[in-house]
Amino acid sequence: MSTRTYYSEATLGDFIGDIWAAKFLILGGGLAGLCAALLFLTLAVPHYRAAMIVGPVIVDAAEDAETESLGFARFETILRGPSVAEELRRQGDMAAGIAQARRWRFASPPDIASAAEMAEYLADHVHVEPVGSTPLRRIVYDHPDPVFAAQLLRRLYGSADKIIHVDSRARAGERAAQLETALAQTQNPEHRRKLTDTLMKQEQERTILALDQPFAAIVAEPPAAGPRPYWPRAALVMPVLVLVGMFAGFALSCLRRRPA
Repeated sequence: MSTRTYYSEATLGDFIGDIWAAKFLILGGGLAGLCAALLFLTLAVPHYRAAMIVGPVIVDAAEDAETESLGFARFETILRGPSVAEELRRQGDMAAGIAQARRWRFASPPDIASAAEMAEYLADHVHVEPVGSTPLRRIVYDHPDPVFAAQLLRRLYGSADKIIHVDSRARAGERAAQLETALAQTQNPEHRRKLTDTLMKQEQERTILALDQPFAAIVAEPPAAGPRPYWPRAALVMPVLVLVGMFAGFALSCLRRRPA
């Protein structure tokens, strides 16, 4: 009488028989997976996802459009950089809120004692995603408090746009001062006319920069968080871990009955 081994071809009936023979180990593995899922959900700190959509400032002139495009590119670059991070770090409520951003209840809060550490935190937790093939960008951030998550995105946007705006005003002022100096030292009428025209354009730019309006980016969709936690998802965690436990129980049964 021959005995079927796992080296021979098995039929569907053999497979069902193996499952029946391993029913107690499969059940035990499923219960172990359920316990692991409950432990996972107990130790995990629920996080809500906040998102906002930004885009470049819309202008009419082609020359200005190129300048604004560069401004938006700079906005994306510095959004999670040290300069914006330092601006946020100085705001006590932001630092206190980030200190609560733990994935696990037993984990230590993030260390953001310096601008470099704040920038590292932002680079790890704030993500910038393209919106289709458009120039728009979606900025997302997860945090246990949905209100704080939306607030951080709002402050992040405001700080980045403000830094670029202030820097642009300072450079425009420097250029205007240089043009005024050159105009006072120039006697050639043609040169004076060109310098005067350039200075007038520079003064127009300074007037526009003095307005309290978004400079490098506009908010296409204001920050908002979802009504339910984004992580962890109990509807996904529990069945996956239960199935993993059941499979582990079946695999253990097969190893135990495997001939030497």
